[in-house]
Amino acid sequence: MIRTALQKHVADFPTKTAFRSTHQGIRWNFAELSHQSLAVASGLVDLGVHAGESVGLSLGRGAELVTLSLGASMAGYNIAAASCGLSAKGMTKMLEEQRCKILIVDAHSVPAALEALAGSTFPDLEYVLHTGQHKEAGGLIRFSDILLYNPLPDRLAALEVGDGSRFLVDVGNNGIAGKNLSISDAMKEAEVKADRLKLSNISSVLYGSKDGSAADVVLSSIACISKLSKFVIPSESFNEASLKVATSQDKCDITIN
Repeated sequence: MIRTALQKHVADFPTKTAFRSTHQGIRWNFAELSHQSLAVASGLVDLGVHAGESVGLSLGRGAELVTLSLGASMAGYNIAAASCGLSAKGMTKMLEEQRCKILIVDAHSVPAALEALAGSTFPDLEYVLHTGQHKEAGGLIRFSDILLYNPLPDRLAALEVGDGSRFLVDVGNNGIAGKNLSISDAMKEAEVKADRLKLSNISSVLYGSKDGSAADVVLSSIACISKLSKFVIPSESFNEASLKVATSQDKCDITIN
């Protein structure tokens, strides 16, 4: 399982750099990445999300997308992952088809979320969170406010998460679901990606795909974790100038195109 692999790295190499989000000014080692991901999982459990339920995302590339996907794998959630810029119509389709209990959007996607909420009723949806810095964003809850860094010890231990649990749905810009992966399927795809890229524990991996989906970012992060590689996200969407900056700062030797 993804959580098992991450916990092993935390035990063996806690201070090794695991994740870098250049545009957010974030650099986390494996212990910090695990800590942040556990805070996400614990916070969602605290909101009443149960294993097997769906969390919809419309996010740019960054720390929130990575920690949400890792946290979801720990708690047994199904992530319906769409990139930022999902239209209100696409968001409506995703929420209806995936029966999302929680929707999490970035600042760019707040207007579309509000339009979708105003135009339709979603019986399964209980919370809508935004990842922006401002407290108020159309009445939505700020994502950072639900993070739980000191949960009760048994909060996640009580959850039974099997490798066959639904984990990741690749949602297109039109809101239509594509690939649907279980945790074990995601691990296998990540391993194939890691082998193809020849990742190792000294690799510094830059995510430079122009058209890569949110789901591809998630799988790339898992591939890097599996091989103890550093995963670098230069910007929330493709930007050539940011690629050059990140490559220089983190001495990236492998690029995911």
